[in-house]
Amino acid sequence: MARYPIQALGILIFATCRTLASGVGARQEDDRVVIVSYSRGFVFVSNPKAASTSIESVLEVFQERPDLNARKRPGFYTARHMPATEIRENLGQSVWDGLFTFGVVRHPHDWFVSQLTYNYRRLSRPVPHDRRITGRDVWQVHSLLTDRRGQPASASASQWAFLCSASQQPLVGHLTTLDDLDDTWAELTRLTGTVVPRPARLNRTRHPAWNDWLDPGACKVIEDVWEPDFALYRQAATKPSL
Repeated sequence: MARYPIQALGILIFATCRTLASGVGARQEDDRVVIVSYSRGFVFVSNPKAASTSIESVLEVFQERPDLNARKRPGFYTARHMPATEIRENLGQSVWDGLFTFGVVRHPHDWFVSQLTYNYRRLSRPVPHDRRITGRDVWQVHSLLTDRRGQPASASASQWAFLCSASQQPLVGHLTTLDDLDDTWAELTRLTGTVVPRPARLNRTRHPAWNDWLDPGACKVIEDVWEPDFALYRQAATKPSL
């Protein structure tokens, strides 16, 4: 059996109880938190559909800005998914610069099929598991996500809008990919002084693998429309180890 410090075991039990209380693999609106820890010196920026709920579940005990939890901006982001631009504005530039800031980027093709599945279910639309996703589907999802775009500079939901400035320059000091999260977690927790176990994947959206589900036309549209996210993902994937 893996051994964790007492603090880590307490956090793991706390997160597990919260999960079981609200349903397996699901969390409620009032569970949502924006992770800012002055005492530990870090900020976690929540990028929707990139394991943000899972990470929050193990870091929420360190949160020290509960006033940010319920902040939302209709047409741009929902509660707890405050973009880096606005977290920085709330904290102040000098405070932001003095904190370790980090976030997670998901492969854009994988992010897209997760967004499609989640939002179709949210809107009670049938998820087309019985056929491949086409370019037309991509544009439909793009239209659905225009009220989740993070900031005015983004035409629809995008990952860069939550992690970057309006000019698409990263504001988060450290980016890791969702693919690498398990491998980088120990170092991330060392740098944040939290010493917590790897987060279990919560709110996981079940869907076919993107490379089986997306047809070539859909892949091309995603690559064209979300090109800045591909660039951000490549940057995160090639960044030197912490």
